[in-house]
Amino acid sequence: MQRMIHWIAFRFIKLILLLRQHDFLTWLILRASTFRRAQESSNPISTITLLALSHTRFVKDLDALSQSGEVDIVLFPYYFQCALRSVFIPSSVHQPITFQTFFDPTPDSSIFRERRIYREFLTIFLPKLFSRLKVDAVITASVWYPQDHDIAVVADQLGYPYFAFHKENLISSKGHQNVVCNHFRQMGHFEGTMVIVHNVNMKKMLIQSGYVTENQVMALGCLRMDSFIQKVLSAQNRSEDQRVPCKEKQIVFFSFHRATGLWGLAARFPKDKTTGLSHFFNRVHVTIARFAAKHPDVSVVIKTKWGGQWFVAIRESLQEDGLELDQIPNLILTDATPAQALIQNSQVVVSYGSTTLLEAAVAGKPVIMPFFGEATKPEYQDYVQFADEMDLFDVANNEEELEFLLEERLQTYTVDPELQKRRLAAFEYHVSPVSDSAVQRYIQVIRSRILEKNSQRWERENAIPPKDAMKSDRCIFN
Repeated sequence: MQRMIHWIAFRFIKLILLLRQHDFLTWLILRASTFRRAQESSNPISTITLLALSHTRFVKDLDALSQSGEVDIVLFPYYFQCALRSVFIPSSVHQPITFQTFFDPTPDSSIFRERRIYREFLTIFLPKLFSRLKVDAVITASVWYPQDHDIAVVADQLGYPYFAFHKENLISSKGHQNVVCNHFRQMGHFEGTMVIVHNVNMKKMLIQSGYVTENQVMALGCLRMDSFIQKVLSAQNRSEDQRVPCKEKQIVFFSFHRATGLWGLAARFPKDKTTGLSHFFNRVHVTIARFAAKHPDVSVVIKTKWGGQWFVAIRESLQEDGLELDQIPNLILTDATPAQALIQNSQVVVSYGSTTLLEAAVAGKPVIMPFFGEATKPEYQDYVQFADEMDLFDVANNEEELEFLLEERLQTYTVDPELQKRRLAAFEYHVSPVSDSAVQRYIQVIRSRILEKNSQRWERENAIPPKDAMKSDRCIFN
């Protein structure tokens, strides 16, 4: 269905552009765009309006901003983004691309030539659209989404600051750091106003790669963690008799795929099931399912980041061991329920290679980290997330230990205060500070950069260009 929508949008936009009906295209995008208005705004005049590209990738970050009462969000229709890219940069769709060939192309490449034409079109088109939408700035959820890149960069050049809220921030393993740093090196230099990351570790790596200067990156925490942190700290400050117990026994397992952490070393769901973390993947999922079958009074949730192939892989793993997911009524497979809600409503959390390990830890939950099979291979040790902090969790070194820990932690669990302090420190280092609001930090930075850009834009629009400049051909592709 999604492919059909994108194909129709592509054909339609191509026809509109051939007929030079730019005003009609503006009208279409205006009609297709949706808005998230600032909630409970005491002063609507002071709100800022952000255009969100690839808006579905922001998880709960956009909700956190709009709930502040200071930010309106415009959701740019994703299929229009993809269609525009397909029309203007067909080389990036019909042939394989890499970080370097797309983001830092050579002047003699077809992508370079096509993007120059695309940016010239956007230079004319975006001011009309942004004026109608009353946009102050543009935001993306990552620096490396091809469909976002040119729109965001041209917007920045026109005086509408481009902020990349880079969402991929978990780089606790040496191998992962090296791979990600190499990706950034291949991308040339950041062409926007600011990359905002969650932690200082990611900030340092971005600067080290040469992709950004020190003035182009800030570590401001994770937007969607604000409400979670408030709930966690509030619960921990209550006395024992004030705490609200979970309604039923529940375990949540945050599923991993067959290449979790192994950037560039294995495929997520390969046809050859002997590669990557395949056996580890199978045995952990089977152990969780068998535990659910043995304990019908316990709700067991398997949470994935997305469905599709991931769901298929889990079902196949269980079937190979003689288990049918649908025949275990208390075993729930979902990609929809928010991770933080699952953590708060569960007595025990199981996870591997994910920030949910630390999210559950800071919430004071018993956290089990399976670590056996291929995960322990010597060649993979540089890719294990939180390898130096495993003592913050209960580590299951085989299937039997995993089942034992599930039984044990479901019955009783207390957190040593010193251990909880170290968990909190690890959460702040890898995920987000807990001392104050990430939302307010973001808004403060965004407001200041918008004011700077507005001033620069006003000066540029009201300046009289030299005669030589008026005669020269304009090319905005750097």
